[in-house]
Amino acid sequence: YHRIKDWKMDPKGYFLIAVDKKNKIIRVGYCIFTKLGNSPVNDMIAEIKGKTAIEIVNTLIRKKFISTLQHAADMGIELHKAELSLKYDFKYIQDKDLEIKTSGFSSIRNYINQNVIRSFTESFLYSIVLIFCLFLFLFKSIKWALISMIPNIFPLITISGLMGLFNITMESNLVILVSITIGIAVDDTIHFVFNLKKNMDMGHNIEDSIKYSLKKTLMALVTTTSIFIFSFPTFLFADLKLFVQVGVFILISLVAALLADFLLLPAVMLSFKRTFDDNL
Repeated sequence: YHRIKDWKMDPKGYFLIAVDKKNKIIRVGYCIFTKLGNSPVNDMIAEIKGKTAIEIVNTLIRKKFISTLQHAADMGIELHKAELSLKYDFKYIQDKDLEIKTSGFSSIRNYINQNVIRSFTESFLYSIVLIFCLFLFLFKSIKWALISMIPNIFPLITISGLMGLFNITMESNLVILVSITIGIAVDDTIHFVFNLKKNMDMGHNIEDSIKYSLKKTLMALVTTTSIFIFSFPTFLFADLKLFVQVGVFILISLVAALLADFLLLPAVMLSFKRTFDDNL
């Protein structure tokens, strides 16, 4: 059914509907077609007022202002929209869809979340580029810079996967996890990779360099990570579920970042052992 193409004018006339929000009523003007000479003139010969759609429709039928079922159905729809507009303060335009706008705390919260998530996403992309440039400047090698990015991305992938697995909605508070996770992961990576590369530059192979770096940095990185881990469990006792989620995910991201540096990164480097040893 096409509302315009399949519409047939009611020979009895038509209606003009307006919402009077000041007086909290719906006004319906009943119009008929007349002629002034050869020109058609639209005359409003009656006005029906009411607060609900059902009472106005009953009045129109009782006064026999409607002669077709199609017109009656259309008036029922329009008057129901007018009633909703009156009740919920929507903007009403006859034969147009209602314009519904949310308001209150939920609207403000949604606006804040959208803006925070968008700005943090942009900041995250800039941070990734800047971190790569930092690694490139520090290690003087694109290969080392790319490999050093792995343990920094791994915790974020872990958190994203868990959020998707448990259908957890992205909130502004959870987005802050990105900056916390990246900050800690980058710090750990710089310590580990710097000592590893330093040992390789002295002529040692990749396996010996990994052992050396682990020996030099393991205790320091485990200690700093443990301090963070034992600080965030206070979130688990919060009344708000959102803060509990933040605490849990921060703990997971800290552990994931540490494991990425001590397990994932050495495994990746050993996979390309020949490439590293050839560059000694």
